[in-house]
Amino acid sequence: MKKRGISLIVLVVTIIVIIILAGAVILSLTNNNPIEEANEATFKSNIEAYNSEITLYVAKQYTSTIGTFSKVNEK
Repeated sequence: MKKRGISLIVLVVTIIVIIILAGAVILSLTNNNPIEEANEATFKSNIEAYNSEITLYVAKQYTSTIGTFSKVNEK
């Protein structure tokens, strides 16, 4: 006796894959996308790091010139 048709395991695996794909699509279409929020948080963190580096550079330039900024591009 040969059995034809889809086994229960294949059906369950297919449904799970469809649910995962639907979840990914829903997350990408909503406004509060966690991936976008993570990218934004990374961007803000990078900006803060750059700001700190610039502040340290300016402070170093100020202290290395004994309390005065060097006069660059003065006409």
